[in-house]
Amino acid sequence: MSKKSFDLSSLDTRKNCERGAVLEVLHPTERTPIGLRITLAGLDSEIYTKAANKINAARANANMTPQAMRRARQGRSIEVLPDDLEAQSHDSISLLAAITLAWEGEIVMDGQPFPPCNHENAVALYTRFPWLKADVDAFAHNRANFLAG
Repeated sequence: MSKKSFDLSSLDTRKNCERGAVLEVLHPTERTPIGLRITLAGLDSEIYTKAANKINAARANANMTPQAMRRARQGRSIEVLPDDLEAQSHDSISLLAAITLAWEGEIVMDGQPFPPCNHENAVALYTRFPWLKADVDAFAHNRANFLAG
């Protein structure tokens, strides 16, 4: 019986994750295109890795208070507060904003043309529209979106 070989390089997502893939945004209930396309870097990109490392380092440093370190040395758990969870939610939005490379479409928001793509506007967009944040997050986490062909 002969063994069939498989070239793993056909599954190398790094280059495509750097270049980005386009999410065609769909209406949250009708699931039809709304005219907005968002280009996102993928999880295997350096963009994602650097942004995640920056956020994780800031979060770890924020939790290294003298009181928390004393509790840890005593073998006691470190208390998680609602503010911690809110900060975590903001961090996930900031990470998605970091991998948002561009957007295009004739979209109006509050009667004004859709703002240009930048980190601040992406944070505002994903914060205001949780359904869009969820779609962007799901798309970015699906490596199949970043495989050629």
